Amino acid sequence: MATGRRIAVIGPHSGTRTLLMGSYFEQARSDAPTIPEALRVLNAGGPVDFHFGCQLMPNANLSAADLQTAVALAQAADYVVLALGISNPALESEGSDRPDTLLPACQSQLAAAVVAARPKAVVLVLVNGGILSIDELKESVPAIVEAFYPGDSGGTSIAESLFGVINRWGKLPVTIYPAGYSDLVGIHDYDMAKPPGRSYKYFTGQPLWPFGFGLSYTSFALAQPYVLPSRDLGADPQPFAVSVTVTNTGARSGDEVVFAYFVPVDLQDKDSLPPLPRRKLFAFRRVGLEAGQSTTVEFQVNPKRDLLLADLEGNTSLHPGRYRLEFTRGPGSESVTQEINFQGESIVVWPFPRA
Repeated sequence: MATGRRIAVIGPHSGTRTLLMGSYFEQARSDAPTIPEALRVLNAGGPVDFHFGCQLMPNANLSAADLQTAVALAQAADYVVLALGISNPALESEGSDRPDTLLPACQSQLAAAVVAARPKAVVLVLVNGGILSIDELKESVPAIVEAFYPGDSGGTSIAESLFGVINRWGKLPVTIYPAGYSDLVGIHDYDMAKPPGRSYKYFTGQPLWPFGFGLSYTSFALAQPYVLPSRDLGADPQPFAVSVTVTNTGARSGDEVVFAYFVPVDLQDKDSLPPLPRRKLFAFRRVGLEAGQSTTVEFQVNPKRDLLLADLEGNTSLHPGRYRLEFTRGPGSESVTQEINFQGESIVVWPFPRA
């Protein structure tokens, strides 16, 4: 967003600092800025208005007066920040299950009206712990920030990121499923592999956003993606290093995250194992790079720590067979891969505790 413009912050998270903290904090610091306060500091004198729209409570209603006020603010603004979410113990908390992964109905109504009023000027900021399935908003909102619970400095971080003062965006630590997903899985069924599967390890459907997804104001690349020579670990696997080169190919500085996964390709004792994951994260590295800068990211791979799977008896072990290591910047990006062969006996690293 450009500074000096009129900004409207609309939604139940717009004028509160406590709700940015999540449900494990009784009170935010008194000097912790709200989202509108932080935007005002950086907006070079441009006006910043805010309106809650509707309450952050179960079954809250959106009154006609509040809707009219929100739409009027949106129409008068150059930019609209929709601050929505479920950061309230009455909506999500430990020991309380949500019936679905949707936004509260009043917030969905508020968002639809605001987006219709200023369809190309809206930035959606979500404040939440559990995932939110925003299928319709994904298609209609130009920009979306998943803030989760950003804490005391959340207002400042959101404002600095929206104005481009900083470019330190992250990657999703969860899979965000479409709205209908909660109807396909039983809340008391903990079989991760049961179709359609749970998490990036087993989910076979099309997520709204996959695990590891994230954007930036600049662009990155793994320099010269390639396939490393295969490696035979022998009977007693020892740690080894794998290095990949990351380059900032864009025009400004920024942060990038490199993920390290392993894929169990063909294991000899797979009959003693539960369904194998599609892949499994074992490390990641975050790097900050200036425009045009490159750096080498080294991963120390310890097979007895990083390539482990639990068997049907609960033992966590390294199993003989063929694996593939994948180093990538996220879903759909280029990758560096290496085949790993381990032909020894299974090595139990963490036995299942028994009485």
